[in-house]
Amino acid sequence: MENTKKISIFLFAVAFLLVLGFAIRLGADYFQYVEGLKNHPFYFYILGRGATFIAPAVLCTIGGRKLRPAHVKKDKK
Repeated sequence: MENTKKISIFLFAVAFLLVLGFAIRLGADYFQYVEGLKNHPFYFYILGRGATFIAPAVLCTIGGRKLRPAHVKKDKK
């Protein structure tokens, strides 16, 4: 039980870091895109980075939610 809680927290942390990495990398791509002459639109960068960072973050979040221990609610009387 304790082990699955730690794994769940780890997966949520990895998902957060992936989203943070997506934002940082997309910012770097934007500055490279502005400086150079590109023949394709910037949203291609967004789609590519989304597949690289956001898709694994979603999978980590789903895995973390599945492994999160269920909280037992007590009836208040």
